[in-house]
Amino acid sequence: GGCIPAFFCKERVPVVSTQQGNLLEGLKAFVKNRNAVVATLVVCLVNCGIMARASFTSFYAPYCLGDPNLIAPILSVMSVVPLVAILFVPILTKKLDRKVMYCMAGISMILAGAIESLGGSLATSIVSSILCGFTLCCSITVTWGAIPDIADYGEYITGTFNPGTIYSTLTFVMKLATAFSSLGLGLILDGYGFNAGQVTQAAVNGIRLWYGLIPVILGVIVLGIALFFNLT
Repeated sequence: GGCIPAFFCKERVPVVSTQQGNLLEGLKAFVKNRNAVVATLVVCLVNCGIMARASFTSFYAPYCLGDPNLIAPILSVMSVVPLVAILFVPILTKKLDRKVMYCMAGISMILAGAIESLGGSLATSIVSSILCGFTLCCSITVTWGAIPDIADYGEYITGTFNPGTIYSTLTFVMKLATAFSSLGLGLILDGYGFNAGQVTQAAVNGIRLWYGLIPVILGVIVLGIALFFNLT
């Protein structure tokens, strides 16, 4: 079904010839566009951390908090917060600038992981979920809104206007981050000898450790990368 619109639909908006280019040219221009690279890395790391935490919650709630029914409220808060916070993102971006928003995303991830590591209760998990939701707004939401400006900056630096390459790269990276987070979760569980039929204390300790440590590590990296964003 998807092949029908792909092959038979016609673009009704004419494309300016000076804005046309092949994939290779677009990728070369993308690599030279520091803000596109920074935004992509930030989105990748944030998405990887959030997806890893979401996946880990399925193990953390039953084995560390002792109640599998807590999975729903922890994940629900992390999903609801962006729906509310997104209303304030344009205002914050105008007042604070995008670099500051990216830095706030890294700081929010660090705080989310630290609170989770020091707490170990439903209350700390909820607070951590709120911070994770805010992280999404300060990173992924800001990035989607910044793509036109990032593309204009790329044209100014390289002479090539390629918003399509930026959009497609970001989408691909987000999917790639999801795959890597799932792979990482499996490796960590295997490393601690997790067995659903006989869960050892070592496995529980490993789940508790990495549930908080992953956001901290990725948050520090995001914070460092965000400092290279220079588009005002």
